[in-house]
Amino acid sequence: MYHEIHIEEGAHYSIQVDKMIAQFNHLKNNGFTSISIKEFLDHTNNNKPLPEKPVLITFDDGYKTIATKLYPALVQLNMKATVFIVPSYTHEKENIGNQYLSIDEIKNISGDHIEWGLHSYNHANFKKLSVAAAVKDIEQCIQWFQFNNIAMTPAFAFPYGAYPKFDFFKRRRLFSSLHLLGVQLFLRIGNRMNYLRSKKAILLQRIDITGNESIEIFDGYLQAGKK
Repeated sequence: MYHEIHIEEGAHYSIQVDKMIAQFNHLKNNGFTSISIKEFLDHTNNNKPLPEKPVLITFDDGYKTIATKLYPALVQLNMKATVFIVPSYTHEKENIGNQYLSIDEIKNISGDHIEWGLHSYNHANFKKLSVAAAVKDIEQCIQWFQFNNIAMTPAFAFPYGAYPKFDFFKRRRLFSSLHLLGVQLFLRIGNRMNYLRSKKAILLQRIDITGNESIEIFDGYLQAGKK
C-alpha cells in the first residue's frame, strides 16, 4: 500500500520514484505478477486462474504523481495497480496545493494499467461513522463515478485502515449494507500476507509501505509481512 511519490526523499508515507521502481522490479525479478482487483474478483467469483505469485499494488488518495510518476512506470514495466480515489479531493476547492488528480487527469489514464477504487467521499473514518452515514458516503462515491463516467472497481479501501473491527454486529451490518451497493471487496492495512483458504475472500490486508524501506526490508515483507 503506497501513497505519495517524490523525486527526492519526502515525508513519511512518501516514496522516492527510484525506490518505487526498484521495488516493482524486485517483484518482477522474483516471480510476482501484478494483477488488478477485477482479475482477483474474477478468480474468487468465477474460478478464473491467477498467476502463481499474484500481487495487488495499491495507492491511496489519488495524488497527482499517480499520473506523472506511477502511470509511466507501470506502462514501462507492463504492470498494474489500483488507485483508491477520494472524490472530494478532485474538486478545486478541496485540492489543497493542487496535490490530487483532477477528473480530466483520471480520465486520461488508461485502464490497462490503473483501475480506480473507493476510498470514501471525504476520507472519513469508518470506525467512527454510523452504518447509515457509511452507506450515504459510499452512495455519494458511486454517484460521483457514474456522473463523471469513470469506470469503478467494486472495492473499498478503508481510510486510515479504520473499520469497526471489534464490534461484530456493526461490522456485519456495515459489510452487508455496502455489499448491497455493489462493493465486493474491502481492504484494510493489517501488514500481513493474504492466504486465500476460501474462494469468497471479502477483506484483504495490505502491507504499508512508508518509503523508508531498503530493498532487503521490502523483500522481508514479501516473505512474512510487516512485523
